[in-house]
Formats: sequence, structure tokens, C-alpha cells
Amino acid sequence: MACDQLDDLQELRIAEESAEIQANYGQYFDCTIIRTSLEETYLKLLEEINFVEEKPNWIPSSWLNYNNY
Repeated sequence: MACDQLDDLQELRIAEESAEIQANYGQYFDCTIIRTSLEETYLKLLEEINFVEEKPNWIPSSWLNYNNY
């Protein structure tokens, strides 16, 4: 088995863990990238990085209050 191939049990575990992360923390993510091929995944990641760098983002003002630390 090549290092980038997974067996059925590993795929099931990854899918279950992914669903759990999405259910618990999905609100903290801007996008989800599903790996199709390494090249397509890399290009999608670059596209998302460029989008986030150019798009204005709103954050709670409490995140900027350094007195909380």
C-alpha cells in the first residue's frame, strides 16, 4: 500500500472525526477543502488564501482587547 492510500477502516475513522470536528467547530472555519488530487487541493488552498487576504473580515472587538490576557 502506498503512503497516500488508505484502507476502509482508516477512511471511516477520518470521515467520523471530520464530521465531529465540523459539528463542534464548523463555525470557526471559512471553507472546507476536500482532497481530490494533490494538485487540485493545493490550487484550491491557494485560491482560498488569496480570497481571505483580499476580503475584509469582521472580528469581534473583544478579540482585540489585550487586557483580557
